[in-house]
Amino acid sequence: VHNRVLPNTRCVKAEEREPVYAKLLELVNQGRQGMIIWPVVNGKDSIDVKQALQMASAIKGRYLPNVRMAVYCSSMRTEERQKVFEAYQNKRIDVLLCTTIIEDTPTVGNSTMIIVEKAEVSDVMRLHRLRGHLSNSHYPSECVYVLSDDANDAAIELVERVCEESDGFTLAEWLSDDKAGLDFRWATQADVLVRMKARKLAHKLSLRDLRRCRWPLLQPAC
Repeated sequence: VHNRVLPNTRCVKAEEREPVYAKLLELVNQGRQGMIIWPVVNGKDSIDVKQALQMASAIKGRYLPNVRMAVYCSSMRTEERQKVFEAYQNKRIDVLLCTTIIEDTPTVGNSTMIIVEKAEVSDVMRLHRLRGHLSNSHYPSECVYVLSDDANDAAIELVERVCEESDGFTLAEWLSDDKAGLDFRWATQADVLVRMKARKLAHKLSLRDLRRCRWPLLQPAC
């Protein structure tokens, strides 16, 4: 049985992007696959299909020569996305340039690297979920968050927190207690607090012997 293991996670500045893509190229040359992910802004993809194709061409020309690339974003028809992802699953595509809609797809065991561009734009839990796409990798894997040139200190701190903490429950609890983290999420503060309290309760329950305890919202906890 394959054990789920989160990838090695780190963040880099925009000017440190080149060696990151060099590592991806090295992995592709070894027969591995990877993803380049662009963020959602205000709940929508930050790039459409035309922009994604232009970016893919530019990235391929500068960093990933002879690499088979394709794009995957929400502005594509569902059937097109399905065909692209099936090709990726069957190793006919080496690198996907996509948006965070990729969260809805299954993991691929041959994927060994994810590069998240403009990482500070995404919220903490989304960054955590994105690296989870490598949790079933058959090989040692790596997730790199690339910061924008204009990323502010508060946003950078949030990305660095994700790099330091691999446990989703711990990140959720930290967000529930951290005003800056709450403001960074795309939801009202009330919605976030309810969600975080539910996560915190689930975490506490997971640490107990459920055969001996009662549901805490209905009866006193054992």
